[in-house]
Amino acid sequence: MRVTNLNPREDIGASAWFVELDGHGVLMDAGIHPKLTGRESLPLFNVIRDRHVDAIAITHCHHDHVGSLPVAIRQFPDAHVMMSELSYFIVERVLHNSVNVMKRQRDEIGITEYPLYNHHELDEIAYLFQGYKYNREIEWASPTKSTVRSMSPTLEFCDAGHALGSSGLMIRGEKETIFYTGDVSFGDQTILKGARFEDIKADVLILETTRGNRDVPAGFSRHDETLRLSAAIEEVMERRGCVLIPTFALGRTQEILALLAIMMREGKLRKQPVYIGGLGRVFTEIYDLEARRAHRNHSNLSLHESLDLIVLDRKQQDAMKLKGGRLFVLTAGMMTEQTPSHELAMRMIKDEKQAIFFVGYADPETPAGRLRAAGHGETFHFSQSAGELTRRCDLQEFDLTAHANRDELLNFVGQVSPHTVILAHGDADSRAWFEVQIKTRHPKINLLQPGPGEAVDIWTTPYDPKEFHLKSLMLRFRLFGFPVTVDWMFWLTCFLLGGGLSMRTAADLPQIMLWAITAFFSILIHELGHAYMGRKYGAIPTIHLHGLGGLTVLPGAKFSRKQHIAVTAAGPAASFALGYATLVFTWVIEPATPAGFLLTKFLLWINFFWTFINLLPVLPLDGGQITRDLLGPDRREITRWIGVIFAAAVAGWAFWVGQPFLGIMLAYLAFLNYQQQNTTLPH
Repeated sequence: MRVTNLNPREDIGASAWFVELDGHGVLMDAGIHPKLTGRESLPLFNVIRDRHVDAIAITHCHHDHVGSLPVAIRQFPDAHVMMSELSYFIVERVLHNSVNVMKRQRDEIGITEYPLYNHHELDEIAYLFQGYKYNREIEWASPTKSTVRSMSPTLEFCDAGHALGSSGLMIRGEKETIFYTGDVSFGDQTILKGARFEDIKADVLILETTRGNRDVPAGFSRHDETLRLSAAIEEVMERRGCVLIPTFALGRTQEILALLAIMMREGKLRKQPVYIGGLGRVFTEIYDLEARRAHRNHSNLSLHESLDLIVLDRKQQDAMKLKGGRLFVLTAGMMTEQTPSHELAMRMIKDEKQAIFFVGYADPETPAGRLRAAGHGETFHFSQSAGELTRRCDLQEFDLTAHANRDELLNFVGQVSPHTVILAHGDADSRAWFEVQIKTRHPKINLLQPGPGEAVDIWTTPYDPKEFHLKSLMLRFRLFGFPVTVDWMFWLTCFLLGGGLSMRTAADLPQIMLWAITAFFSILIHELGHAYMGRKYGAIPTIHLHGLGGLTVLPGAKFSRKQHIAVTAAGPAASFALGYATLVFTWVIEPATPAGFLLTKFLLWINFFWTFINLLPVLPLDGGQITRDLLGPDRREITRWIGVIFAAAVAGWAFWVGQPFLGIMLAYLAFLNYQQQNTTLPH
């Protein structure tokens, strides 16, 4: 498994993770960085531009997780685009709104790169979006016609309780599993119930850390926070001031509206109009329409029926007098410039009668974050368009977050029992807290924090110095971009073939070691031939050296018969090239030492004789694969019988000339071809 962090900065930023598993690739999330503009706000898609992306899976429809989806589709046009069915109803509206915002920022702020995509492009790609029910396993990469049988890993969307449609992603491979929390809320909110992650177990966990820098006060309860908010709103209403609650259009808006509706229904707040943004109105309608489908509280609560909602347009906003006790629940939560909450806040900040109440996260580097940090009477820089403002309004914070608190996430790590945890989606101090706590509570867990554009290789059984395991003897490295694994059985076979069984004294050991090194180098060159040709046709190769030789896994591309022949023939071609290079070298510079003569002999033997054996028309040898492709799938049985005849004949010859290992191997292949006439064997 290989995991690449595509976030352009080491903070919450633009969520995007690329996971390579069993030779397939999935991009998890394609967000926009909320503090950056233009192309700098995009994930580092160029880092994986040469990789094959089978699928793009979206956890939820907040911009920092989905805002760059059209750009990702443009770069990886063959990828499936997958999300929960509830996100499917939302995603187009989010992205079309993003186009409108980018056009406005281009015209008013002068960001010439905007828009990064347009309405027409969104309409053209909308058919690619696929929505899936929660807790259903989906194959996200179709089986490929590669040189091995390669079944697709599966993906499952698990309800994350963060916003409508939010999901954790469970990816299951042949031997490994990885779970990505996305943004998660374990506790119930006003509408949505908490995440349903009860049975999650995985080898690797990518964990959000948003609230790692925030402790939960003793005795804290969400119910008490709602009562405090209710009392604070009523106090502002009594002095005929207005209340602005900046929120995200999706999730936070509906949660606050539900809270206000319940307060009014219970008489804790007088009935009055609530001003919202246009996009907030759209998502509120979806929340109402999908009430029966979502995992929520108050399933009979219709926000539109319970509240007098008024969409606040720009002209009305500028002309409206801020008096009489008005309620505003406006986007955006970070008070980004040219948004309703930003424009209204500029008018309210300097007025003592007005109140701005924060109910969720606000990045310190955004206008909302700078406002939250400003003391009463303090002059501060609000935004580029607003400049310096003096804060005189009432400002309060209410912890009604949609993110899990840090202790809940730490407990979740223990539940999942992963061997590796990757810390994600959090500022440096948040990730630092989790690093200390996880290392203290779970010292055996391998903890990773890849930086922007950094890839980490994760093995099924990480090395633990306290626990000896044969898999810890595997040699793992990358060569020319290809992951290479060398099994300990490979070295044992080299020892036996090099004369290990007939070794009399320690003086024989250097010759055996020379044979093993030569075999390793020669077989690796052979497999690199397959790998390079496979990558040329779009595959994602990995190389394995095992007890019976070499294996190049080449999923990620669908080869034509001609391409498959080229990929298969590239291995023997590389071996013959090494053999002929050895002949030329020894013709120019004759070996002057016994070791030199032995090295030349071994290189010629392996790269000529063994390559000739590998080209016999016997499956699964290269020659058998080429024969199968030349004859075509309709003549599979003939291919098998050819293999049986040739393997049996050469096995008899090998026993006759005193090559028992070769004889046993070919006799086994003859039996295998006879037994599995109707089965396609791996390369």
